[in-house]
Amino acid sequence: MSDLLTVGFSVHHAVRFCEVLFAKHLDDIQKINAQLREGTSISQAFAPYVDDQIGMQLKLAEQHGQLSESLGHVSRLLAANTQRQEKIRRLMQYPVILGFILVGIVLALNFLVLPQIQQLTGEPTPQSNWWLYAAGSLVVLLVVLLGWQHLKSLPILQRIERLARVPIIGSLVRIYYGYYLLAALAIMAGGGLGTQEMLKTVAQAKKTTLLYQFGAVLSKRLTSGEAMTTILKHYAFVPGELRVLIETGKPQAEVVKELTALADLYYDRLTARFEMMMTWIQPISFLILGAIIIGSYVSLFLPMYSMIGGIG
Repeated sequence: MSDLLTVGFSVHHAVRFCEVLFAKHLDDIQKINAQLREGTSISQAFAPYVDDQIGMQLKLAEQHGQLSESLGHVSRLLAANTQRQEKIRRLMQYPVILGFILVGIVLALNFLVLPQIQQLTGEPTPQSNWWLYAAGSLVVLLVVLLGWQHLKSLPILQRIERLARVPIIGSLVRIYYGYYLLAALAIMAGGGLGTQEMLKTVAQAKKTTLLYQFGAVLSKRLTSGEAMTTILKHYAFVPGELRVLIETGKPQAEVVKELTALADLYYDRLTARFEMMMTWIQPISFLILGAIIIGSYVSLFLPMYSMIGGIG
């Protein structure tokens, strides 16, 4: 739709043309088209198919006449998420298969091979500690799941701030939400809004959105007399370049151009960082599998060698 609007299609014509292009999603596109014909706004028509953050960005674009640009930013975010999930899935296929094979080997050795060796030697089967490793792994997995559930229960601003400070993944979170914030600011600034107008605009968003929660904090702290740049320093996901841009005090038209250029730069950084992190997935997974293999060797094979020695 972003590409079609850019070359001159109307919104209704673009959606109708999407019915031809994306037959697999025909039912959903027809529902969207029917709602648009009834006068529903684009952000409302797309609401069932996007999260609150993207829905807020579409709403801003509708209000400030930059729908094509906003759809372009949204499509970038969605494409980045989809590409990330697909690439992670492909990279993890081989390690996961190896993991299942390893589990099968460990179980076969413990329940089939060791009992047969015990029958040959006539000695009691040495105690294996494999169940300790399994129990430890389950405990670690449970802790991770509980931690993730707790993180999901936090308001989005707190959740992003915590994730942004986590080693390794924190840099990706900072760039991703830095791009989201810059794109939203570029849309509002392009609509001629100043700081106070922006804060009033995001105050009308859903309370679950990042822009609403961040805007509420900014309003409160600005009212108490704090400088904008001082406030922004406390948030890891806010680009440092944005603070510099605010301090320059340039005219609105220049600010819009620089915000747009900065958003494009952050998207390029997001793509590069994502590709770099993907290269580490398989090596790390193989290291984990190697550690499991060593643990299995110590737990199962040494007792087996001890029983084989009893045969001699």
